[in-house]
Amino acid sequence: MRGKYLSIMNENRLSDLPEPILHHIFSFLPTKEVVRSTCLLSKKWNHFSASLPYIFFNINDANLEFPCSPTLVDQFLTSRRGGSDGESVPDLHKLCLKWPACYDGRKVKDWIAMALEGNARELDIYLGLEGITWKVPAKVFAAASSVRVLRMESCICCYRCLFPRVMLFAPNLTTLELFGIKFPNGDSKGELVLSCPVLETLVVHNCYQKHLQVLNLSISRLKKLDIDTRGVCWSTHDALGDCKLELHTPNLLTFAYKGVMLKDWSIGNLEALIEVDLSLYLPSKPKESNHMNLFEGLNGARTLTLEIMYFDSMKKEELTLPLCPLNHLKYIVVWGLEGYDNELELLKYLFRSAVNLERLAITGSSSKRSKIETGDLPNFLNKLMTLSRDFPNVEVSFQIL
Repeated sequence: MRGKYLSIMNENRLSDLPEPILHHIFSFLPTKEVVRSTCLLSKKWNHFSASLPYIFFNINDANLEFPCSPTLVDQFLTSRRGGSDGESVPDLHKLCLKWPACYDGRKVKDWIAMALEGNARELDIYLGLEGITWKVPAKVFAAASSVRVLRMESCICCYRCLFPRVMLFAPNLTTLELFGIKFPNGDSKGELVLSCPVLETLVVHNCYQKHLQVLNLSISRLKKLDIDTRGVCWSTHDALGDCKLELHTPNLLTFAYKGVMLKDWSIGNLEALIEVDLSLYLPSKPKESNHMNLFEGLNGARTLTLEIMYFDSMKKEELTLPLCPLNHLKYIVVWGLEGYDNELELLKYLFRSAVNLERLAITGSSSKRSKIETGDLPNFLNKLMTLSRDFPNVEVSFQIL
């Protein structure tokens, strides 16, 4: 009897809360659990889940007692169309769908169509495409689309998630995050231009661009750019090829690039740039790379975090580092130094180029291939101290992780 009384009390406490607060509380739960929980309460809760503005389904999860099946997703989104007893429902803020083993791409397109009918502002879709090729519906990028934030992820081992060309100039997107997808084909010269007029955040991780000669990002309002190719660097696919990256993003504030050094770069005036994070991988047989275009293009940054893997693979005559003024740099962090002479040449270049540098923080590598770890630390530190004496206004710190 006491347990029943407490249950009624708890239910009443929930019922007394305003609906926006209830929606916020339940937004932290998978939608399947919300449906399950509210079914245990009184009948007036039966249709509460249909009004949720945040929907998260993880299909094929491990809960066999109450599985999240495509049928459940169908029923839920269909019921949301009409609301409870024909009542209107609030607009959909976000649809998050995780389908690790997607075998029916048509279902996903139907669900996206239902989300668009509900004026969804954010789509977060992960599809494990096994043996099928799936194309993102063009209506997601149309002028009438309500979607402002799109996150699309697929497995990088097959690149079966394709985007339509209309994505290149989507008029409403403010955030676009792409993981393991294949870019549309370029023009007759192999150039692909992305020019979404209001896009402010762009994330591109492990995407296929080998079929392109140039990836041109001409996005006037872009503030954050995050590119990561480390997954495709070590995969069996050469997903990058010789693609050149062009940046025409005058309002860019932060730029991160992590992965293999591209063959060429073309970077326009980035006068608003504040922070740069570079983690560059040089394979044992590096391709010819115009890396100076990268450093010259980023000369307006205030803070630089730099990590270069396998820098010792470059011969000294390949280290063409003409002086490039980095006049705005105040703080530089260099990660993963292994004690090679080429790395000291890089530090010398940074000292000479960043004429207003105030602090240089260096972290040495403890990997097995590191000369620092194999007993050459005193020699390396001696060379570093000798180099730093020529730049007394720079505070230099060194540590090993």
